Amino acid sequence: MFSWRARRQLIALLVVISVIGVIFIVNIRKIIPVSTCFDNKLNQGETEIDCGGPCASCELKHPKEITVFWTKFLQIREGSFDIAAYIQNPNEFISSSDIRYEFVLFDDLGIVAYRAGTTFIYPRERIYLVEADIQTSRKPTYAELKITRAAWNSEKLNLPVLTIDKKDYKILEQDGPSESVETTVSNRSPFGLREVELVFVVLDKNENLLGVNRSLLEDMEARSSRSLRSTWPEKFKGIPAKVVVEPRTNLFKTSAILQP
Repeated sequence: MFSWRARRQLIALLVVISVIGVIFIVNIRKIIPVSTCFDNKLNQGETEIDCGGPCASCELKHPKEITVFWTKFLQIREGSFDIAAYIQNPNEFISSSDIRYEFVLFDDLGIVAYRAGTTFIYPRERIYLVEADIQTSRKPTYAELKITRAAWNSEKLNLPVLTIDKKDYKILEQDGPSESVETTVSNRSPFGLREVELVFVVLDKNENLLGVNRSLLEDMEARSSRSLRSTWPEKFKGIPAKVVVEPRTNLFKTSAILQP
């Protein structure tokens, strides 16, 4: 058993040790800075210096370029052409709210026309880009898509669940033959969407482009479905073998979510 005096001395010693410990820790923190994602050091479980682990994805430092699978065009009337491209974001974790591109039409002498546009893309997403009624006095022989900007970010998004539940291709005979695609799109997300853009791409069995179109659905409620028809005023110059209907919504817009 400690005497009363010994207990007082032990308590005083513990108090002194505690004070010294606190002073030591404070000064050590001043001497050794706290690890961050901006200290240019591999010091907190990162995959590379200042990226991966608790920091932003390393793909932001080394983003892969957009993959362009194909670019196709078709003449819709004299001096007017529609164009489409199929692309993918090959990155696993990063998106871009600002993809800028140029469609360029060429003949044997050089550029005959071009059209610039913007879009967005989510991680690993494959999408169709379409532009209609590009006018030129020279007939193009081939087309190219150029990605001129891709501003990447690692923002985590709660992506909507959009599905195509019905897709019927028809030839309409009223007031002359025309082509039509009727579709039903469903928003299976637990939140409503301010705008849903639908891209239509029609190809023949040889993957030649027969038609493109775009439509917009506004104020689509959560867990709801909507039907619409996309119509071309003249018959396609070929037999459709593949009809693509692609619904997308831009969650990078602050007003993208429809408030209840």
